[in-house]
Amino acid sequence: MKKLALTLISSALLVLAGCDGTNDSLSNGGGAESVATNTDQAGGGGPNGENHSQDPNGADPTAPFAAPDPAQKRVDDATSGSPETIARLHSCGKVTVQSLSSILATRGVNVNGGAGSAGGIYKAGLATLGQANYASRVPEASFATASGMTKQMDIFAAASTEVSNAAWAPTGCTSGGMPVKLFDASGAFTKDGISCLLGKPARQEHVDLANAAVTQASTPAIGKNIAISALLSAAHTCE
Repeated sequence: MKKLALTLISSALLVLAGCDGTNDSLSNGGGAESVATNTDQAGGGGPNGENHSQDPNGADPTAPFAAPDPAQKRVDDATSGSPETIARLHSCGKVTVQSLSSILATRGVNVNGGAGSAGGIYKAGLATLGQANYASRVPEASFATASGMTKQMDIFAAASTEVSNAAWAPTGCTSGGMPVKLFDASGAFTKDGISCLLGKPARQEHVDLANAAVTQASTPAIGKNIAISALLSAAHTCE
């Protein structure tokens, strides 16, 4: 018991000795460093420029702290968006492997397709998508990676050929008991069809942009595939 008490007291004394401000260097007290006393700066104030400005605007370390201009801050906030918008754009995780499979299946894509199809790329890219490895006790990745997002976009690009097919029949999107149609009689995108791809009600701007992609492409078929893959990727990607 005495040994334990002496050990604890000795440790406490060592901690106090190291925090008394008389020695903040590793040169046995012979260094010229000192603790910064300017509240606008952080660092040792030594000869090697160890001071760092605390000004969020990145002002010169020797300059006094200057608060941001309120008017400019309002302009910056309006440009970047509301806190809700910023949180939505930058706080979402990746689409889980199972959810991606469900999205494809309910949007009329064959998840059991062969090599080169959306289903084939999905099955071959499960590791890249962050699938859990239970044998190694590794859970599914909770954050997207560059390679995983690229793989997901490849899957959506391949899925566009199946979605643009005239026989497209998504089980997850019906109207009056029948699958919605992505194109009307003239071959233009429908709002219901695009809403199915997005997973939320589409606006007229979505329809206009999709139809513009068709008219500006080298062929209508290529334009439809570009529009479909872009809609799927945009709807299921954080940014």
